[in-house]
Amino acid sequence: MKTGSVESLFSAFGNERYLKMKEYGFDGVDYSLESGFLNRTDEEFEAKVLADKALIDAAGLTVHQVHGPWIWPPHNETEEERFAAFRETVRKLNE
Repeated sequence: MKTGSVESLFSAFGNERYLKMKEYGFDGVDYSLESGFLNRTDEEFEAKVLADKALIDAAGLTVHQVHGPWIWPPHNETEEERFAAFRETVRKLNE
């Protein structure tokens, strides 16, 4: 069985939060859209997501769930499609 946790429980560890999650035995992270993404430019948004992805990958975790208004019908077979859907979600949150 694989386990995951929300990243907010580890926010006190800053950029080490994902490594700490792995250290505690978690396999996945619930990557949240609740903070840090609103009112950012496209460039700021992309930089934040890619920086977080690098930290998650370096820790050996997978993203297992993201909360937010989903795009329907879902088209997320490729990483590019998933990223596009994620950006659209943030855009809608900023409306």
